[in-house]
This record gives sequence, C-alpha cells and structure tokens, in this order.
Amino acid sequence: MESTELHPEEQRLLPLTFSASDEEAESRYREFSTKDPFPEIQSSLLNSADLASYVAATGMIYPFHFGIQKEKMKPASYEVDLLGEYVYWDSNSNLRSGRIEAGEEFELPKNSIAFLELEPMFRLPEYIAMRFNLRVRMVYRGLLLGTGPLVDPGYQGKLYIPLHNLTSNSYSFVGGSGLIWAEFTKISPNRAWAGVATPAFERIHDIQHFPADSLKPKLWDFIRRAAAPSRMVMSSMSELISEAESIKRQTSVAISDFSGGVSLVKHNAELAEESARLMREEAKTSSERWLKEVQESNARLLRIGWLALAGLLITLAGLVGSTWYLFKEAFQVVADSRAHIEAERVRFEQRVEEVKKEMEDFDRRQQQLEVHEEAVGAPKQGARQDSRVQRK
Repeated sequence: MESTELHPEEQRLLPLTFSASDEEAESRYREFSTKDPFPEIQSSLLNSADLASYVAATGMIYPFHFGIQKEKMKPASYEVDLLGEYVYWDSNSNLRSGRIEAGEEFELPKNSIAFLELEPMFRLPEYIAMRFNLRVRMVYRGLLLGTGPLVDPGYQGKLYIPLHNLTSNSYSFVGGSGLIWAEFTKISPNRAWAGVATPAFERIHDIQHFPADSLKPKLWDFIRRAAAPSRMVMSSMSELISEAESIKRQTSVAISDFSGGVSLVKHNAELAEESARLMREEAKTSSERWLKEVQESNARLLRIGWLALAGLLITLAGLVGSTWYLFKEAFQVVADSRAHIEAERVRFEQRVEEVKKEMEDFDRRQQQLEVHEEAVGAPKQGARQDSRVQRK
C-alpha cells in the first residue's frame, strides 16, 4: 500500500480553513485587521504557505481558490481572475459597458483602453501590502497594465485595472480566467498590531491608516476621480488612425476629381476640334457653291451681254462678303477653342500640384502615427517585462 504520509508543508496547510462566504471573510477581517495572527512570520514577501495562512486567518481575499485550483499559487504569488464589470469607449467615442460572467468572452478591441473588474473582494490588514502585474503571456501580446501597482495596507474593496491594448490586434478574455499575478508583503513591524516593545531608540509608531472615504470603491468611482464626467478615456491612437483614414478618403476624392478634370478637358478639346471641322466643311461648301454660281453667271453674261455686267458685279460682291464672314467665324471658333484648352490645361496643372501636397501631408501624418506608436508602447512594455518576467 502506498504511503499517505504528508509533506511537512502540507501538514501545516491542511488544518487551514478558508472563509465560506463574504460575510465570514469580513468577520475574520474585523478581528485581525489590526492584530497580527502570526507575529513569528518576519516582515518580507510572503511565500505561498504564509500567504494561505494569512488569507485563512484574516479573510483578506474572498473568494480564494486554493484547495480547488492549486495551479493558481506560485512560490510567492497568487493568480487573480477576471470577473465582473467592464467599461471602455470604442473608436467612434461610444461608451461600452457591461458585466463579464464566468465562461463568457470579452473582446478587447485594438487601440483601446478598457477598465476591468477583478473577481475577489480584497480586505488588506494594516500590516500587509499588495502588488500585482499582468501575466507574462499578456505582456508578450503587447498589452500594458496602466497602474503603479501598489495597494496599501487597509484597502477594502474590489480592484479595477486599466488594460491598454495599443496593438493592431483584438484579444479575447474569458470570465473566470487568470489575468494578473499578485504578491503580498508583510511590512515592517509596529506595536500597533504586533505588541513589540519600544526599542532603545525612539521610533515613530503612528501608522497612516487607509482613508475611510476610499473603502470599497466602485469602478465608476475611479473613472470619475480620474476624468471629468464629460471626458472619455480613450487611446489617442484611435484619433490618429481616424485622421489618417480621413486624409486617405480626401486624397481618393481628389484623385477622382483629378481624373474627372482630365476627362472634361479631353471632352472640351474634342468638341472644339469637331466645331472647327464643321466650319471648314461649311466654308468649303460655300466656296464651291460660290464658284459654281460664278461659272453660271459667266455663262449668263455671255448670253445677256454687257448690260448685265453691273448686276453680276453686285452679286459677286455679295458672295465675297458672305464667304469672308464664314471664314471669319471659323477662325474665331478655332481661336476660342484654343483659349479654352489653354485655360483647362492651367487648371489641370494647379490641381496636380494640390494633389501632390495632399499626398505629402498624408505621408507626414502617417510617419507621426508610427513614431507615436513606438514612443508610447516601447517604454512601458519594457518596464513591466523587466519587473515581472520571472512570474511566467
């Protein structure tokens, strides 16, 4: 038969019982919020065994998933789940809010900032502080946690974290799954909770307690304190992208107008050429008709003699005048057509210069967008990765 002997650490953890309800956790907290149940534990970062002991004794985390999901514990940290409210503004400045229930998916849009609620109720005794950061996998996705993140002793309430997605990808999260890793530190001793005698050198023993008006805050309390009611908390990348897309649309319209202008100039030139051709044909027809009439008049002159010569000369003068008028009109039409074509050519060249300037402005704004992405994303991501990379 296999041995059932327990490891010494498991023998120590086995008797621990955790709060079965939030009311029970609050009752334990009231008893030990200013009284250390384990004064023999030194002031330091708590290991997993000591953390579980303090949670069981003080009710400082509820619910606490220890016996059911031991994979949530690491040697010096505890995984905290995403569950509860969320708030963010989309790329069209529309407010999006709701609740993430267990097993439900929440999608964090690209280039956005969302405020997310964590599952547990935290009640930190006056001798324990808390720090937390994103899971390393989230960091390598390009996500950033926008907090300090130190939670002072004496804090009571839920935690709501601002999660930045400054990437071009959308990411999904499942309610009830781990989002952050938290660590807990027992601060230096004070006789207010440990009953330590006054040392040889006088010390300051007045402890700054957590503000009573900041206990058990709600998500909107944090947002209202940080921003005016009429202001939206959004990623500036959305505005830059929208502006770039607007410039792109304007450039497309300009190119379309440019193409339309070219087509109009070409059409007007074809009309002018057709008008000139018609006038040439009309002049040619009139000349042929005049020559025919002259020939017929000569034939009639030979028949009627010198008596009709005066009438013929009058007729010739009329024909010459009408022919000259037709030629004059034809030349005027050609001149007007050339002037119109030249004006359209000047307008065409001006429009080309305008389109070039708009394209240069579009390239400049796109470069500003890329520089902004690098300046915002790289420093914060590097700082978080260096400080918590061992927690993966």
